[in-house]
Amino acid sequence: ISRPGSSREERNAMSAAAIRLTRNSRFAMGGLRPWKVVIDGSVAGSIAHGEQIELPVDPGHHSLHLESSGPLRSPERSFEVREGQVAGFSCRSRPFGALVVPSLPVALLKHDFWIILKRAG
Repeated sequence: ISRPGSSREERNAMSAAAIRLTRNSRFAMGGLRPWKVVIDGSVAGSIAHGEQIELPVDPGHHSLHLESSGPLRSPERSFEVREGQVAGFSCRSRPFGALVVPSLPVALLKHDFWIILKRAG
């Protein structure tokens, strides 16, 4: 027995809001691997190097973070999205180079250091 709104397509059609995520193409730590997109604690998809994706969500309060391999991840971002609204975000790896060595002790203790996730303006 099928219930209204039970199929994935029906739920997506009912979603009146979305998240648009752009992954800037810079090579750094974890730069070429796809990253998991985690919305409200569940993996909602993945984003590859240089890609832009849009994921449907219900209107309301949500949290978003990204995960790479191992402990590499972004900080969690909370946001509100209204019906008909698309919440935009951009992400990239932390730059590789002179800043890595002094930042390494921080990164070993703070796993959300390597992926930068910002709300698009």
